[in-house]
Formats: sequence, C-alpha cells, structure tokens
Amino acid sequence: TIVQVLSSAALVYGVGGFAEMGTPGAAVGALAGRAAGAGLLLVWLWHGRLPLRLREVNWRIDRPAVEEMVRLGSPSGGEQLALRLGQIANVRIVAGLGTVGYAAYLVAFNSVVLAFLIGIGFTAAATTVVGQRVGAGDEIGARSGARQAWGLAAGTMGLMGIAFAFAARPLLGFFTSDLQVVALGVVPLQLVSLALPAEATNQVLSGALRGAGDTRWPMVVTATGNWLIRLPLTLILAGPFGLIGVWWAVIADMVLRALVNIWRFRGTAWLPAIRPRAVVEQSGLWRSGENS
Repeated sequence: TIVQVLSSAALVYGVGGFAEMGTPGAAVGALAGRAAGAGLLLVWLWHGRLPLRLREVNWRIDRPAVEEMVRLGSPSGGEQLALRLGQIANVRIVAGLGTVGYAAYLVAFNSVVLAFLIGIGFTAAATTVVGQRVGAGDEIGARSGARQAWGLAAGTMGLMGIAFAFAARPLLGFFTSDLQVVALGVVPLQLVSLALPAEATNQVLSGALRGAGDTRWPMVVTATGNWLIRLPLTLILAGPFGLIGVWWAVIADMVLRALVNIWRFRGTAWLPAIRPRAVVEQSGLWRSGENS
C-alpha cells in the first residue's frame, strides 16, 4: 500500500523527477504496489520462519491436490465473476441517474467500504479458524470460531453504521466538496449504514463456509442476490425513487443473502470436509509427517 500511494502520487503529478502521467499513473502505481507486495510475500515464504517454505516444497505436480484446488477454487472464481459483472451492470443503471446521482452513489459506496474492510478482516479470521478446525475434525470448534468472528464483525460494523448514519454529511464531505452530491447522498448512506450487520453476516459466514470447503453455496447465493434480486429491484426502483431506490435494492440483497447464509450455517451440509484422517490420507491431500 505504501509503495502504491507513493508511486501513484509521483507518477500522477510528476513528483521526484518522474514524468507526469495523470490518471494512467494511478494504474501504474497500483501495479507497482501489487508487485512489491508479491515480491515481499515470496521473500517471506522463501526465508521466513513459517511452516511452509518455498525452498523446502516438492515442486512435483500432485494431481489429487490440483484436482481438489480446482474443485474448491472454481466456484470462488465464479462467485467473483458474478459479483463483478453484477456491479458493472448496476453501475450502468446508476449512471442513468445523471452525473450528480452517479457521483453521490460512488461517494456513499466509498464511505461504507470503510466498514467493509473490517468485515474482510473478520472473514479472513473465520476462514482460517474454520479451516483449521475442520481439518482437525472439530465441528464444535469450527462453529464456535465462525460464530465469534460473525458476532465481532456484526457488532463492529453495526457500531460503525450508527456512526456513519449520524455523521453522514461530514463523511460524504470528506470525499467531495460538491454540496449537491453530498445532499443527495446523505439519506442513501444513512439507510445502507444501518444494514451493515447484514453485510457482516454475508462476509463472515461465506468465509466460514469456504473454510470448510463449501465454496459452491457462496457462489450461488452471490450470483442469485446480484442478478435476481439487486439488479431487477434496481431497475424497478431507480425510476420512481432515484438513488434511494437503488440503495433499497442493495439493502434487500444484503438482508436476503444474510438470511439464507444464516440458514445454511445453522445446518450441517456445509461441513462435508470433516472426514476421518485415513480418508484424507488416501485422497493424497495430506502426507504423514508433513503437518505433524
């Protein structure tokens, strides 16, 4: 992030002897930041004190492991594809509200993203803990870890949502000085801020399911929510209600996905990965002595 910020500033404005590139400089800066992050990660994995070290890895292709990764990873890739395409389609609809409406949508979205970052952190924790507990055959521990991450995320994001609702105008003013954009974005930001616990539920429980190997469910829920709930409601509500209608569609998607994710989590179908150790050994995904 530090590399991205510094390089973007230097390339966009031509600081420190760099040629002024304008907007493309931000893209180059983002690329430089990601490259720096990848390089540091590789160095850490090669020389670090982690259980996994690249220089000690057997690079022979393990077909069962590759097949398992494809099986688990493909739905996650499909989920992200459905999400991004849905966002593009949604933005296309919002753009029809005019320049001010589109700008108000973006600044409101950028505001709630601050809370989403908290959810991302707890999601990573839930995925890790559930994966470890499932690998150990501990269903109770998997559920307990997921519940704790869920509660912390929902509580934290809920408090942030209350703060955002009361401070909507100054928060939007941080992103833009256009008073018309700020005025149009206040009510939508207040509405979506109060739905942040639902989004925390979606983030953390989806991460918990992925940690247990249930990657298809989040894909189906995300695709259904985006394409069968959010987009149709946006088309229906954007005309008569404008930007507020767009955000009502977003809230409906968040809440409905949260309800079905809770239903899934309360069941047992998401825990198929809890298998006897002998079965795991036979699959070729675990080698005696490597993880002991």
